[in-house]
Amino acid sequence: MTTINERLENLPRKVAFPLINLVRVGQLDEPQLEAILDAGELAGNNQHLLGFATGAMAMEAKRIPICDTVRMAKQLGRTVRLDWSPRRWRETHERLQNLITLQEINEENCTYDVSYFRCRLPEKFSGYLITTRRRLALVGFIQKHCVASYHSQILDERCAIVCVFIDRVRWTVQLRKTRQGMHIAQIRTMCNKEPTRDIEFRIHEVLKMPGGMIDEPHAPDVSELVSQANMVRAVETLADQGVQSVALTYQDSAEPQLPGIDAIRFSPVRPDRLEIEGYCSAAAMRNCLEPAFHDIVSMLEDRLAALVSRYITCRTYYGGFRTGWQTLGELKLDPQSRFLEFSWSMRTGTRHKIRHDSISWDLSTYEPQVVL
Repeated sequence: MTTINERLENLPRKVAFPLINLVRVGQLDEPQLEAILDAGELAGNNQHLLGFATGAMAMEAKRIPICDTVRMAKQLGRTVRLDWSPRRWRETHERLQNLITLQEINEENCTYDVSYFRCRLPEKFSGYLITTRRRLALVGFIQKHCVASYHSQILDERCAIVCVFIDRVRWTVQLRKTRQGMHIAQIRTMCNKEPTRDIEFRIHEVLKMPGGMIDEPHAPDVSELVSQANMVRAVETLADQGVQSVALTYQDSAEPQLPGIDAIRFSPVRPDRLEIEGYCSAAAMRNCLEPAFHDIVSMLEDRLAALVSRYITCRTYYGGFRTGWQTLGELKLDPQSRFLEFSWSMRTGTRHKIRHDSISWDLSTYEPQVVL
């Protein structure tokens, strides 16, 4: 499946970079960017995509459902035009939502896995959680809106649909997953009518979601705790052998070379013993604690690879492409002071300045919550 980053690479530079900057400053989110890219493909016109993006967001602000229309057109294999008037977008939206609703009613019924959302909702409330494809289609048909087109997103467990009754009026509520729990993405009733502030507040009360969201503390990550415990063991072993510093580097660029992790560098000398007894990382993924022996070099390489994935890849998702990009990450460990530092730099084009960033950990403050 083609990623958004790969799709941006196929756009002219003068179109791609403004879109990337709109995402960076928060004026576009990923679903909106995806809809804009889809519109360009459906219209067969990527040259005027930037102007369309500006107009589309202005129309969205006036409650004209551009993104929903594009998503439904893609689902049905229909084309769109980037120069449609607001009235044409509304008419197309209504026509496509009727087609999708009828299509969903005629499709084979299936049951959704909505357990993630069910356990976060009140046990009893004035409404219900939609759990089948047929019910989803019928609600869209009755309410005359496009909720039936969210079938694939619900099937992928990215969102769920709840119906809430306020003063005998049915309101359709889309719940979407977040890293902290879930939030209300949108609320609609008959013919896509939006709620007043009072109705919105009452729906929040019914679903016990103050502010339209549920924030949950992250459960302890056993795998991360085990990694910390193993790292402390490695630091103690290296310090006992007189190692003063350890360093290894990751590099990647657009040049035709093999990227990867350089050989680990010990100072003043490579120690004789590089094996420690710790916990098994694979077992930790299953929430099990099993003893295992680890090679310190392999452990540090795995740690560097994980940090590169966490801090470099995610930050260059919209920026690290096109000729001239390069990334560099370096992991430094001071066993004597128990200090670990990860620093990285990246450049997204030959004319852009190199950006630097870093993060560090004082391993002497670690109190691993696992004991051998």
